[in-house]
Amino acid sequence: MLALIATGVILWRLGGTSRGHWPRRWLWPILAGSLLLYSGVVPWRVSGTVVGLILVNHLPYGERVSWPLRILILTNLALPSLTLSWHLWALRLALMGGLASLFFWLSRRYNRFSHLLFETLCGFLQALTLVVGR
Repeated sequence: MLALIATGVILWRLGGTSRGHWPRRWLWPILAGSLLLYSGVVPWRVSGTVVGLILVNHLPYGERVSWPLRILILTNLALPSLTLSWHLWALRLALMGGLASLFFWLSRRYNRFSHLLFETLCGFLQALTLVVGR
């Protein structure tokens, strides 16, 4: 499961603002699904998680999105983990939405907290929700 977290962090970072979004939107869900299959998760749950990851990672959360919608979108980043299990579902949704929104706000407010750090932390959080859901 450490490989799942490391993959999420790296591919969210690579799929950020500078290099195109395909590593975060396409490669991360496929590799996450492969790692979940390898760890013994039932294939139908993995396929639901992969489709969910592809869908939510295509949602916009940038400057053109209002804050209430952005918070909802950032909370939705934890939804694919619900296909794995309902274990701690409210905590996963609240932490993903709350911390990701805080990180986004910090990346816009302070220059020391870069948007690349926000993307890295979102990758960590999304991978962590999959590990907890497993």
